[in-house]
Amino acid sequence: MTSWKGCQRQYTLVQNAPGAQGHPKIRMSQKMWIRLMLMAAMAVALKGRKIPGIVLRISQKGLDHVSKQGAELLQEELLKISLPIQMGLGDYEFIRMMISKFMLQKSHISVVSKGFVLSMTNSSIIINGKWTSQKSKNNHVPFDLKLDDVTIRTGFNLGKNNNNQISISVSSCIIHIGSVHIFTSTNQSLLREVYQNDIQTTLHNNVFQKICSVIRTSTTSYVEPYLHTMPVKVNLDGIAGIDYSLIQPPKSRGYHLDIPLKGQFFSLTHHTSFPFSPSAVSFRSSQLQMVYFGVSHSFFDSAIHVYKNAGIKSLQTNSSMVPKDSKYTLSTDYYGILIPQLSKDFPSMAMTIDIDFPSSAPTIFVDSRMKLSLMSSLSTHVFVVFSNSSQTPLFTLKLKTTVTLYIAVKDGTILGRMTLESLSMELKKSYIGHFQASLLQDPFTYYMSKVWLPIINGRLEQGYPLPVPANLHFSDYIVYPHKHFLVFGTDFIYS
Repeated sequence: MTSWKGCQRQYTLVQNAPGAQGHPKIRMSQKMWIRLMLMAAMAVALKGRKIPGIVLRISQKGLDHVSKQGAELLQEELLKISLPIQMGLGDYEFIRMMISKFMLQKSHISVVSKGFVLSMTNSSIIINGKWTSQKSKNNHVPFDLKLDDVTIRTGFNLGKNNNNQISISVSSCIIHIGSVHIFTSTNQSLLREVYQNDIQTTLHNNVFQKICSVIRTSTTSYVEPYLHTMPVKVNLDGIAGIDYSLIQPPKSRGYHLDIPLKGQFFSLTHHTSFPFSPSAVSFRSSQLQMVYFGVSHSFFDSAIHVYKNAGIKSLQTNSSMVPKDSKYTLSTDYYGILIPQLSKDFPSMAMTIDIDFPSSAPTIFVDSRMKLSLMSSLSTHVFVVFSNSSQTPLFTLKLKTTVTLYIAVKDGTILGRMTLESLSMELKKSYIGHFQASLLQDPFTYYMSKVWLPIINGRLEQGYPLPVPANLHFSDYIVYPHKHFLVFGTDFIYS
């Protein structure tokens, strides 16, 4: 065996590197001039600035996982590299060379200003072949060449394309070999000398070029198309959709990579403008999970706004929606027992309940890693229905509810299920005289558990697609609620 440290050169492949006097009455003081200039500069800086409704953060833990899986996939492609059939000048030649092993031992992603750098270190390449001399052309001696302590450092630029998707390109590809070991059965010193003098530079450059070519090809043919499986706009029903379009190129934030998305519901029938803007999303302890979704409350407010503008302003309940075996029938026969005046004024008549959509997102508290407590205040109107289907109001209640929301993620879709924890009520207005709102505690608790929440759960169980690429599977969820935004963290694997 022969080894040497002589191959210390680097091969670099760069792609896409690229106070006056005036009228006394209008004279301006220096301080006022500076103030106006600062205001103008701020106006220019803020003009057109877009605040994301959702920020997707990939932590260093997530980047490490991506680098590991990326290196495994890349290793399979690098083994397919073909070497020259024959190399050599003068009296010696090398033939039938092929890469038999390509081992990428360690990989790491570090974020930089315009993207990230993938570093694969402590790697090794084993090349098998045969060599011979002019004097013994029919005697081809096998040899093994091992390139050790190989470092492949690739820079990637991240941007935004015309379809508001992430674009990615290779900006640089640098390869370094720490040492070379060569094995043969005869003439070890001669083989070393011939290899160093006649073959090394040409062979190494050929290998380096092909490694960088594989990385570039994999980036354009696999990585970028895979990133484009992230949904941009998703239609939910006949009324609304969610806009997950990229509003700015991904940004490095310390050891993290942040992807700013529009994160807003939109109407499928007409242009929607909103009377509010997203609040800034910030991440505190963001190393425990691989990926975090920072969701501004404006995301939820935009949903309320879109559905209200579509005419869906309340959840309407009539007697047909109440289970037939329930004693809490929506009629004055039952409610007249609780409120005698009702049966006197409206004997044996049907009733309806309308719950207004909340005007803002609920108050959120953490219950555990996978569930939240949501507190809402709901304006609820109760009507009596006449035989001609006309209605007259009976009373208005303010329902204060606390529900538990259980969260799960499956196939890139976030699912939910709600259960009622508590309900209290307050009489806001009555057209049939004053009564104690607590008399209605049992029937309204029943409606919330058996009628209203099942309707909501039916939609939550269908799920809402997350802005993530395909074939990611999530686990170990955790939620951090804040005053104006919500942070959802999770780990993931690719399969």
